[in-house]
Amino acid sequence: MNSPCSGCKKAIKPSERITCTQSSCGKRYHYLCVNLNVDNFKKQKNWKCPDCSIKYLSIIRKEGNSDDTPIKLATCSEFLDDSQNITIRRQKESEPTTEHQDCVSRAELAEIIRRELRSVIRDTLNEEFANIEKEIHAFEETIKFINSQYDAISTKVKVLSDDTKIFSTTNVMLTGKVRDLEERLSQMEQSAR
Repeated sequence: MNSPCSGCKKAIKPSERITCTQSSCGKRYHYLCVNLNVDNFKKQKNWKCPDCSIKYLSIIRKEGNSDDTPIKLATCSEFLDDSQNITIRRQKESEPTTEHQDCVSRAELAEIIRRELRSVIRDTLNEEFANIEKEIHAFEETIKFINSQYDAISTKVKVLSDDTKIFSTTNVMLTGKVRDLEERLSQMEQSAR
């Protein structure tokens, strides 16, 4: 398991970790927590953490260094390559660095989860509504087809009904004629006797 940053106490990605090379120390930091930029971070081979640098400088001071400049962690020359002559100012503790903005509060995490859930629910509902619309459209098409079939059958039934009436009328008329002919035939037979 990775140990947390000795500065901000948050987890350190291996690509952002710098470790104190002092044999008795071994503390780990985010390179941004000790005010190193990416270039200087990549160039560091023998790097001392702020605590070890202070100890080192206090030993030098005790041995006769007359420099009364207060030690500033961010501007300590041990943090920089000898070829660099750059003063790095320490950022305010409350301002998050741009490379550590992946740390979010619980409220922000809850809001992100809420947004994601809304998005997933909205997408799922949209898919379901689209499927329902397709099914309704298919149902409407089926009903239209059934209605057209019903209309065609109704038309055929009406035609057949009309034909039946005509046949019935014709049948009554022909039955009457047959009776008349039978009566005439019967009369002709009686007169012929």
